[in-house]
Amino acid sequence: VLAELRAKLNRAIAILSLGRLDDAQRLLQEVQTVAHEHPSSPVRLYVLANLAVVALRKHEYGDALALQEQVVNEWQRSRARFLGIQAMVHLASLRLRFGLVDHAEQTLGFAQRMMHEQRTPWLMSVIGVELAEAALYRRRTEVARRYITQAIVEADASNDLTRRAEARLISVRISLEDGDVAAARHDLATASPLCLDPMTRAARAMLSLSIARAAGESVTIAGYREALVLATEAGNEELARELHVAMGFACLEQNVDDEARGHLRRALDLRDQVARSLRAETRAVYLAKPCFLELAKLASLLTPAEDVPATERNGSRSAPSPQSGSASRISGNSASAIGLGRIELVGDDPQIALLRRAIGKVAKSQATLLICGESGTGKELVAAALHQQSASAAGPLVTVNCAALVETLLLSELFGHEKGAFTGAATRRRGRFELADGGTLFLDEIGDISANTQVALLRVLQEKTFERVGGTTPIRTSARIICATHRDLRAMVERGEFREDLYYRLRGITLDVPALRTRKGDLAAIADSLLARIAAERDECPKPLASA
Repeated sequence: VLAELRAKLNRAIAILSLGRLDDAQRLLQEVQTVAHEHPSSPVRLYVLANLAVVALRKHEYGDALALQEQVVNEWQRSRARFLGIQAMVHLASLRLRFGLVDHAEQTLGFAQRMMHEQRTPWLMSVIGVELAEAALYRRRTEVARRYITQAIVEADASNDLTRRAEARLISVRISLEDGDVAAARHDLATASPLCLDPMTRAARAMLSLSIARAAGESVTIAGYREALVLATEAGNEELARELHVAMGFACLEQNVDDEARGHLRRALDLRDQVARSLRAETRAVYLAKPCFLELAKLASLLTPAEDVPATERNGSRSAPSPQSGSASRISGNSASAIGLGRIELVGDDPQIALLRRAIGKVAKSQATLLICGESGTGKELVAAALHQQSASAAGPLVTVNCAALVETLLLSELFGHEKGAFTGAATRRRGRFELADGGTLFLDEIGDISANTQVALLRVLQEKTFERVGGTTPIRTSARIICATHRDLRAMVERGEFREDLYYRLRGITLDVPALRTRKGDLAAIADSLLARIAAERDECPKPLASA
């Protein structure tokens, strides 16, 4: 009987390799029915594992995850330790794909502890790659680099070309995350000769485009199309979705909005296709993955025409408000700028062009907005531009640096206090929320506020009311809230350092401010702008920057 089961199992695997998914599934289910009578045989595990493969290829992701979990739960009934380790690695890979990072890391840790006599280079490289993926998901690049360096050594020892290519491609992604374009180019050059199968060729093509963009080089839509063909051939939906988003932004840069909307719809379809197949609890985690922030940003830029201010339709820019002054012309170049009094957002880089367009799109909205970017990238300037183009531009722009105040002072600063609320409170004082009423309140470094302040802020965002410290009278505010942070709020949520409900309130509309190192082509324009400002302050002619 067992010999017959093995024969049928091998026949099912052969049929599966031909792509006849339904036939393979039926035969595997037949084998599964009989294999239940032989609980000690590894045939049961192989059947479940291959049923998981069938579900994965049929895009039934919830079933694939459940079947792979069943493999891991049942492997101990057999003596197939190697199969059990493989099953745990496959389960960890699926969990990572759907955003279940904690579960994936726990599974990989258990697999590592099991690998005593089964410690082969191939298996070590597989686990190392997944551990590096998990660390990269959390943006812990130093940890990811340690894992992938060892995984590359193990993959080379195993002489598995695909595994060697995958490990080196992850090294490219780590270098890109660190902003090291030169290292990313070197890593990609090392990986390229090993990328022979459709999956690694597609990933290589996408990473090549990402490197070019990071270096400030122009990337054509045709280049993205070639990568998309490879991703489709490989059946890599995640990569295809990422490429559609990138192509959407590329079309926006060239003012081809209709084509951009087509890519947006396709990206949303690919996301929703996966989400619909998942169980409810897994679906919620999957849809919260950080990679979907770019998709949400593209969607916000491609709002239907009736939702866009009239001045933004047909590609026209909204005129500056009387308070903002006109956009300044920079001497010696054609840099675009948003006037902010004596301060400007300067540059022609596509990232800045998209940022300007996003500001014009969302400025009129009263929705809470989150500005993300490294320290020194100009988040406060973006907030000022949003205020000046908003419907409440005539109102005040009130700024609070949340990182500069301890919790008790910050609460008083934000909400005000009543007389006698605490020692030294000799008079009633209005807080920044009251002062910003009818205008904009900009909360800088929102990632640094305490747990108590997070609760208080969440209430204001939900109910639009607050009380002064020591008071009981509800006060209503109409201030538009703009927040900014240089921190990874998603990672802080995962570590329990930031409230998840507040995070989702803040990230409704997100703007990313690029670092200068990613748009080096704007250096000349920025230098000219600074020299022009200094000249205006000194009442003299602007000095040009030396060419060498």
